[in-house]
Amino acid sequence: MVGFDLCDGEMVFGSKQDLMLIGSVNLMSCLKLHRRIVEADNGFSLVELMVAMFLTFIATAGIYKSYISFTVTTETQEQRVEMQQDLRIALNAMAKEIRKAGYDPTDNADSAIETADLGVIEFTMDLNEDEDNTDNDVDLNDNAILDGNEMYADERVRYFLSGSDLMRQDVNAGTNQIVISNVSALQFRYFVEDGVTPADTATAEDREEIRVVQIALVVETTKNDFSYTDLTTYIDPLGNIVLAAQNDNKQRKMIVKRVSCRNMGLD
Repeated sequence: MVGFDLCDGEMVFGSKQDLMLIGSVNLMSCLKLHRRIVEADNGFSLVELMVAMFLTFIATAGIYKSYISFTVTTETQEQRVEMQQDLRIALNAMAKEIRKAGYDPTDNADSAIETADLGVIEFTMDLNEDEDNTDNDVDLNDNAILDGNEMYADERVRYFLSGSDLMRQDVNAGTNQIVISNVSALQFRYFVEDGVTPADTATAEDREEIRVVQIALVVETTKNDFSYTDLTTYIDPLGNIVLAAQNDNKQRKMIVKRVSCRNMGLD
């Protein structure tokens, strides 16, 4: 008898019993092959999907953590740069004016260091040489136009700390200006001509002996850095504590600058 292989489609010769046996075997083989093809077309199993999702989550979490770390590091560096810039700007501004303290070219204005406390300095200067120190916004160029630094050419100036703001006061006008913010500490110390011996500051006569003013300024970052704890005690070159350890998460920096009062003691 003649038959056909159901899977291969080929002609088969044999007895009726043989053809029936071959047909049964071929039918089972075809059914198994069909099932494998169908299973292959069904895609991933649930376990495979869960494993893939887990691996994707791990990779995403790692990328996100790296991004956050990079962002925090960048922000911290930017705050440090800003902090140092503010610190130098403030010190240079104070030093520039303190050098002029006592400027009295006519010897009739009685310019002097008026207040010399640990946290406050106030001084006068006759900038326009009109025999007094009561002017503000002095026209240094004598051109009837206030330009550039002339807006701050005042003859009686006070520096002090208000909260965390370094303030500059035009005493004659009664106006205050914030020089910088985020200040942790400000100290002034006063010395006689040798720059070592502290000057007495109780009376006007004592303050006339001041020749050197030391400024110690500590500034801090605006935001906390939770990877850092400030355990530093800030001490000036003479061993004086400017700021005790704060034990917080602020980054800080201190600069100490000495200014020679070249107009003091010229009488």
